[in-house]
Amino acid sequence: FPDVPAALYVPDKSKYSSSSDANWNTFSPMYNGERGVGTNDVLNLTYEYATGEQEARLIKGASTAAEVTIDSYVPKTDGKKVTAIAASAFTSSTNLTTLVIPKGVETIGAGAFKGCGSLEKLTLPSSLKEIGEEAFADSKNLSTLYLGMEADALFAINSNVYSSEITPTIY
Repeated sequence: FPDVPAALYVPDKSKYSSSSDANWNTFSPMYNGERGVGTNDVLNLTYEYATGEQEARLIKGASTAAEVTIDSYVPKTDGKKVTAIAASAFTSSTNLTTLVIPKGVETIGAGAFKGCGSLEKLTLPSSLKEIGEEAFADSKNLSTLYLGMEADALFAINSNVYSSEITPTIY
């Protein structure tokens, strides 16, 4: 199952991550606490987090809305900050035209927005450090890109952010 994403949630991560048993040390990701799930019911966004940590990731965007602003914090939690968008989270969300990714998000997984053919406007935060391959592939209507960083910094993260067939205006 090498291509199946998995995560390990443990009651006390320190007991396992420093274990002399090499098998524990190679498991990634390993989270501290039980798995928790939070949702934004208005936009139909699903987040995943570990109860012993303050960071969360968006794992599913099933919104039918045209305009989506991803939450900075998971709703109805004790301040779980959204720092990642999982691979394939919004794949083929055909209604999505405008997307705002908030400051604090550091990682966008591979193919996270692949096939979002109606996406026209995209806002990326300055906090972004990693963009997976084909994160915005097949977003052929992308015409406007708002960056919280210099364009060179974005392309240094990943030169394959969107399809080479388009040339969006970058602000």
